[in-house]
Amino acid sequence: DNPQKPVPTLNFDTKIKLQAEHFFKAVEASRKLGESITLTTEENKENLNISFKNKTFNFSLDIPIIDESVVIKDTKCIYSLKFIHSFLKEFKQSELKNKDVLLEFSTDYPMKITLRDVWAIMAPRVSNE
Repeated sequence: DNPQKPVPTLNFDTKIKLQAEHFFKAVEASRKLGESITLTTEENKENLNISFKNKTFNFSLDIPIIDESVVIKDTKCIYSLKFIHSFLKEFKQSELKNKDVLLEFSTDYPMKITLRDVWAIMAPRVSNE
């Protein structure tokens, strides 16, 4: 008997939809060079900024938000690439084409990532800066 744990109630400042294929490619590129990524949104901007730093260089990429009706607040948080990648790799590349991924997050707060009818909650990393 393994009772299901209740889903925690989380309130997010940012809820955005992106093309799943673009998000996956950005995660793949970042994963080869770093361990975590910073996700940043700004109010009245129509993109998600994905960035990371390592000892050699900084990487930054903007991905367009495809759902204009979503309200965005200024948000910035760091997440582990290992866990995001583990979630995304459960889907075949063909399953990512023409699909949306929903990211719900807040500054220094967990992120809920939803693709198709599958979701996961990722804990934020604490920045030492």
